Amino acid sequence: GQFLNNKAVIYRTTSRQNLALDYLLKAATHSEKGKDSLNLLNIYGNMGAIFMDKKEYPKASSYYNRIMEIVDVDKNSTIYLRTLNNLGLVAMNSKKYEEATDYFNRAIAVAEKEGVFTDMALALNNIGLANFRQKKYDQAKEYYLKSLEVNQRLENKHQIIMNNLNLGESELEQKRFAMAIDYAEKALAMAEELDYLEEKGLANHILYRAYKGNGQLAKAFERLEFYADQKQEFLQDLYD
Repeated sequence: GQFLNNKAVIYRTTSRQNLALDYLLKAATHSEKGKDSLNLLNIYGNMGAIFMDKKEYPKASSYYNRIMEIVDVDKNSTIYLRTLNNLGLVAMNSKKYEEATDYFNRAIAVAEKEGVFTDMALALNNIGLANFRQKKYDQAKEYYLKSLEVNQRLENKHQIIMNNLNLGESELEQKRFAMAIDYAEKALAMAEELDYLEEKGLANHILYRAYKGNGQLAKAFERLEFYADQKQEFLQDLYD
C-alpha cells in the first residue's frame, strides 16, 4: 500500500490527479486488507486533497471524515489536527463559514492541549481567511496577527510570509495602501531571502495594486513587471 501511495503523491504533484486516484484506490484496498491503519490515514488524506484540488468538496469531505472515524488523537495528533483544518477548508470553500470556523476552533483547542502550535497557527490563519471571504476585514486581521505571533515564536518563516501576504490583502481591501505596502514588503524580503518564487510574485502583485491605489504609478508599473516575470518563472519551474 505504501509504494502505491507514494506513486500517487508523485502523480498528484505533477497535476495528474486521475492517475493519482487510481493508485490511491489500489493502495487503500491493500491497506484495508492488511489492516495498515497509519498508511490508510495517509491515503485518505491524499484522496481528500486531490478532491479538494478538483473542487469536488463533498467527496473531499467524505475522505476526511473517514480519517476522523479511525484516527487516535493521542497517537496521531498531527493527522487529527490537519484533518480538522482540512474539513474547515472544505466547509469554507463551500461558503459554510460558521461550520468552517467551528472546525478551526476545534483544531485550536486540541492543538493547545497537545502542544502542536504549528497547527494552532494554521487554524488561526484559516479563521482569518474565513472572515476575509465574508468581507470582515478587521476580524480577519485580528486572526492573521494571532497566527503571525505564534509563527514568529516558532520561527516558521514560510508561514510568516503567508501571514504578511494575507495581512497585505486585508489592508488592500480597505484601501489602507501604506499598511498593505508595509506587510507586502516584509513578505517580499523574506521570500527573496528564501528564494520562494510564488510568494515573491504574490508580494509584488499586492505592491502593484497598493502603489496603483495610492497613485504611485511608476512604482506600480515596476512591481507589475516583477510580478509578470516571477509568475512566468514559477510556471516554468512547475512544468519543467
